[in-house]
Amino acid sequence: MTPSPARRAPTVTDVAVRAGVSPKTVSRALNNEANVRPDKVARVRRAAEELGFRPNHFARLLRTRGTASMIGVVTASVGDPFWTGVLQGVDGVIGGGDCFILSASTRDRSEREAEIVIAMVERRVMALLVVPTAADQSYLAGIVAGGTPVVCIDRPAVGAEIDAVVADDVGGVRRGMQLLTARGHRRIGFLATSSVYTTRQRLDGYRQALAAAGFDVDDALVRTGVDEAADVGPAVDALLALDDPPTAMFAANVSNTVGLLAGLRGHRWEPAIVAFSDSDAARVHNPAVTVVHNDPVELGRCGAELALQRLDGFDGAPRMVCIDTPVIERESHKVGR
Repeated sequence: MTPSPARRAPTVTDVAVRAGVSPKTVSRALNNEANVRPDKVARVRRAAEELGFRPNHFARLLRTRGTASMIGVVTASVGDPFWTGVLQGVDGVIGGGDCFILSASTRDRSEREAEIVIAMVERRVMALLVVPTAADQSYLAGIVAGGTPVVCIDRPAVGAEIDAVVADDVGGVRRGMQLLTARGHRRIGFLATSSVYTTRQRLDGYRQALAAAGFDVDDALVRTGVDEAADVGPAVDALLALDDPPTAMFAANVSNTVGLLAGLRGHRWEPAIVAFSDSDAARVHNPAVTVVHNDPVELGRCGAELALQRLDGFDGAPRMVCIDTPVIERESHKVGR
């Protein structure tokens, strides 16, 4: 059953229109500030009650530097440096003496997502940044309608119209793959985790790049469901057992990259490599790995900015911000045999 669309939460502007005053007067009246006529205060409060308006205390506290406040961040894995980078980006926007981050991880267990989000709302966080891991985020619509801004990070929500910040996964993979196809590689293996949004997008980029180069797409070269670094070895063994094994590899995330590089130590097979997401492993490997850079700090920064705009009264349609994914050329895409 398709969920009905959530009602938009009323804003300061809505209250101002109904009361016939300016948004600044609404703010002053609801915050019990001086120099507001009693009749205007009464009109504002009546309009707020009729609309079910919930004052956004977090935005006010950010402006006045008052009591401590929280913004919730739900990531996929607390141990992954990528999500640490996202937190750094959020902290760079909201960090200060009067507000802090309440962070939790689903540990890539989709069933924990809604549980953690609801627990954060119950702890009265004033905004939420969520990395979706479950198949459905329709429950977020009710949270937004209740007045808590939500921004999805790295992947858009499914089943709810929510602000989101994502990376240009398709374009980034296409640019990385072009380095391999330009060097004549036709048999390029693809390693990725289970089919979440980012895997689907990156696989689309892989297929598009091969088609653009005039090469056939051989699904035998595609290995998804490689969820841990330890899973890479069996996947690579299966690729090498093909009658026509790959001469190059595209690793779709850090875990796949780490597993691939570890498995190549002492191995006679030396494929050309391009990886999605930069990492310490990519930088220190010999040869250093060429990567598609999806900046986690920028993802967090943009997500926090969108949340603060909602807290400051923006009530427009949900936005999708897509950050650039430039290729950092090193040496690994130049080898292979």
